[in-house]
Amino acid sequence: ATGLKVSVLGLGTMSVTSTEQAMELMSAVRGYGVNFFDNAEMYGEPCGAADKYFGEALKKLQAKDKKLWRRSDLVITAKIFGGVADG
Repeated sequence: ATGLKVSVLGLGTMSVTSTEQAMELMSAVRGYGVNFFDNAEMYGEPCGAADKYFGEALKKLQAKDKKLWRRSDLVITAKIFGGVADG
């Protein structure tokens, strides 16, 4: 056991449309103690764009405040859907 506690609420990235928006939303919820962030390969337009924005935002936020955005304190999920094969 790591002792890591997952916040009761989390931020889903389904509707994130830019790195700047991701930074704004992530900063807002992190200020309230949220450490759970939910991603999926299907999120964003085109598919997967929200993951990219989240990653870019996290990197920038970590550069601004290493302690608040320490990776070992965050719970980041990724859901993967392989789709239906042809044939």
